[in-house]
Amino acid sequence: RSSDLGIVMLSSFALFVFLHLASSLQVDPNLSLEYPFSLSLDEKENYWLYWNLDRNVGVISFAVQVNTPGWVGLGISPNGQMPNSDIVTGWVSDGQGYLQDRFSMGRSLPLIDSIQNIELISASESNQVTTLEFKRNIKACESKDRSVVVGTTRLIWAYHSIDPDSPDSLLFHERNMGWRSVNLLDGKETNDLSVPTGAMHVDLTMDKTYVPSSATTYWCKTFLLPKLESEAQIIGYDPVIEPGNEGLVHHMTVYECYNVTSFETGFDGVCRANMPQEAWRCYATVAVLGWAVGGRGERFPSDVGYPFGGKTGLHSVLIEMHYDNPKTMTGLVDSSGLRLYYTTIPRKYDATTVTVAYHSDPSLFLLRKQQAITVSTICPANCTKAGIPKEGVTVLYTLLHSHIAGRALTLRHFRNGKELPEILRNDNYDFNYQDTVAPAKEIKILPVKNERKLN
Repeated sequence: RSSDLGIVMLSSFALFVFLHLASSLQVDPNLSLEYPFSLSLDEKENYWLYWNLDRNVGVISFAVQVNTPGWVGLGISPNGQMPNSDIVTGWVSDGQGYLQDRFSMGRSLPLIDSIQNIELISASESNQVTTLEFKRNIKACESKDRSVVVGTTRLIWAYHSIDPDSPDSLLFHERNMGWRSVNLLDGKETNDLSVPTGAMHVDLTMDKTYVPSSATTYWCKTFLLPKLESEAQIIGYDPVIEPGNEGLVHHMTVYECYNVTSFETGFDGVCRANMPQEAWRCYATVAVLGWAVGGRGERFPSDVGYPFGGKTGLHSVLIEMHYDNPKTMTGLVDSSGLRLYYTTIPRKYDATTVTVAYHSDPSLFLLRKQQAITVSTICPANCTKAGIPKEGVTVLYTLLHSHIAGRALTLRHFRNGKELPEILRNDNYDFNYQDTVAPAKEIKILPVKNERKLN
């Protein structure tokens, strides 16, 4: 078996505002055939966004399908608010589709742009549902437009139940509005999360955990993996979030408990507090995988899996759960976790993880009038030589992660003292939207032969 594939993880989705009384929409199979990327912008699934990319000509195509017979709006915002947003509004009246390129200077009716840099492809209305398809350039064409950038894009959305009488008479959307962070240029295809035929699964979830009233809690729990005589491979995972706790569960990290085949007592409590030695052994080892708020889940390529069971030494894991409770609410109970999919049919390549991290430092602070500071860390030669085979590893996914003070993250790549193209950059990091990203082109990471000074 080869072991020349790896997952590089660092650790980046969404807040919603919504109100609509109609029943939610389902994914449109016809639109899914044409647009490989899709998601609902609101939690009640009344507003669906589909998109496709043509990187060769620099064009992104959208389809919006909204549970309303009135006008709909979609915008690219710098921060999830209306001011300085690049907005599209459209509707269907008497079988005729209308689409307008607008921009917003404040919290008022967006102005119609003198240069219309969008192209309406089709428009339809059926059974009180409006569907608009249009396209635009990925890069902004003029000052009132906003580019679609690598990393997080903050989309704002709105709709109304009534069409406007004229282009200048859009009725106020009231509560039918919101915003969501999305990776438009690094999105996941709709069918990425289908479960492979014959795959088995195991749920690793909390068991009615009483979450402390602290603003931040890290809760750890140990789990035994399925007992298997022969080696198996983890081939994907999904978050299992208890309904109502979507805003409480911020992220989860799964750690290996290497060569631990059973627990004398196990552990289920606040991390680091009175943890038994066997739990500390898990906590100080390799992260198997991670999930963060806004992420959907992951499926590895059909020839890749993370080995466990048999003679691998991996028979148990520890989940570190981050609960985010900024209002310090009491009486919160949670049974969230992860569902791991696995197979006993051998896959060609083994996956692993590489973590490059800068741990929190109490000496980090901003001086008065200082806008930001930059911190850096590296994975040096002794790190890459120990963990990366000489033939290198191929990057499957990356996950950029920071806490609430983080604003931008970059994963850089050097070889023989020269910088290669960046592995991943996000200049618009959102603490509440963190998802794995697959590189557009294959990236191979090799062990460092000799240390050289990096700029």
